[in-house]
Amino acid sequence: MPTEIMMLALAVVLLLVQLFMPSVSATMEMGGDYKAGPRDEPRALQGVFAGRAGRASRNLLETFPVFAALALALVVTDRKPGVVCLDIRAGRHALAHGSVGFVLGS
Repeated sequence: MPTEIMMLALAVVLLLVQLFMPSVSATMEMGGDYKAGPRDEPRALQGVFAGRAGRASRNLLETFPVFAALALALVVTDRKPGVVCLDIRAGRHALAHGSVGFVLGS
């Protein structure tokens, strides 16, 4: 399996985790009854974790399509320059650790 596809698969796992983090933290903060209800009265999230998780999730959604397109373009064109492969690994590694660190406040 090409390195780019492996990195793309790992990025999808990160994407799924980060899509659920804001939802889970908001449910913990607001309660399941409010989240499952009609939400006629809007409530703002007060916790730091829920806000950070939401922002990290939106940041990943902004950058993920570009990464996916570049990774797939490398596979489709069968170009495997070592520098690009290393850049993809470093970028995904930095994104994973940076996003988790941002959410956790470190």
